[in-house]
Amino acid sequence: MSDFTFDRDVLLGAIRTIGDVVPTRNTIPILNNLLIDAREEGSAVLRGTDLDRQVSIEIGASGRGAFTAPKDKLAAAVKSLRPGELTVELVDGRAVMKQGRATRTLPTLPATDMATLKDPEGAIRFEVDRAQFQWLLDTSSIAMSTEVARVYLNGVYLHVTDTSLRSVSTDGARLVCADIEMPEDAILMPGLILPNGAVGLLRRLLAGSKETKVQVAASAQRIAVRIGDTQMIAKAVEGTYPDYRRIIPTQPSPRRLEVQASELARGIRDVAAITDGKSRAIHLNLGGDCVLSASGTFSSALEPIEARFSGHPLNICVNASYAASIAEMFGEADHLEVCFDPNDEAVGSAPILVRSPRRPSLVALVTPMRG
Repeated sequence: MSDFTFDRDVLLGAIRTIGDVVPTRNTIPILNNLLIDAREEGSAVLRGTDLDRQVSIEIGASGRGAFTAPKDKLAAAVKSLRPGELTVELVDGRAVMKQGRATRTLPTLPATDMATLKDPEGAIRFEVDRAQFQWLLDTSSIAMSTEVARVYLNGVYLHVTDTSLRSVSTDGARLVCADIEMPEDAILMPGLILPNGAVGLLRRLLAGSKETKVQVAASAQRIAVRIGDTQMIAKAVEGTYPDYRRIIPTQPSPRRLEVQASELARGIRDVAAITDGKSRAIHLNLGGDCVLSASGTFSSALEPIEARFSGHPLNICVNASYAASIAEMFGEADHLEVCFDPNDEAVGSAPILVRSPRRPSLVALVTPMRG
């Protein structure tokens, strides 16, 4: 028989954090469980995995031993107890949770049955500012694809350039490319595609942390990120990311729209309110100024916005949701330069470049629609 002692609130917080990675339904019973491993005096490690992602958290505890229990039942049992100290006894293959005269009994599976994702082999290890790393993932997550046929687009391409750590995402209609200063020791990091699920999980872990730095270990097949007492390990998406650089214009275009990010986003949302169907198509009527227009069933809208356009007049159709997401990605106070291909015809078909002089480390592309 093994006894463990935990603080109820600390244990519940760890279970909730790890819970995102544990499948709600799985044909492999052990994957529905969380591992509680108290082999180090004064601490215990909680761990959960879906075989593609794994989260581990170290918390204070007394006692020695290890077991696994169903995540949902474990969370419900701990939540039902009062704040304060609780004990867990392992008796005949069951975990008996006690607090005063209250008891909760849970089924267990052996800790040795628990699947484990190991740290990346031969990884490049470096430290990065938590807030900057979070911004990198938050920004590029906007354009992640969910396409089944091209799984290599289902995530964020994390890699280094000569001077920066860069994240890129594209769903074929949008592309986002964001840079932060190159972390020390990261120059040899291999590029990897961090899958959608891992990006979302890592963003939540970073947002919920007060740490100033995080430790990263990356190989081409796997990444491990440690945030204080929490570690996430994730498998990379297999495949080669497309050469995104060739479609990002490198020369400034004289054909551009200059507008405040908040003004463009507001205008798009207002006009798109009357559109029908999934496409939510709107038109940018450009000729000195900018008038947004859209039409629906027996309805239409025109919305002039405060902007300045340079170049030959242009009427271009874009997806309202995609265009608004790019405008909102920048700060509300950012002055945007929306650049169009000077060699394009009157009805644009080439990708539209969006950037801000205030944020030179961030660029985006939006592909026009046929309208």
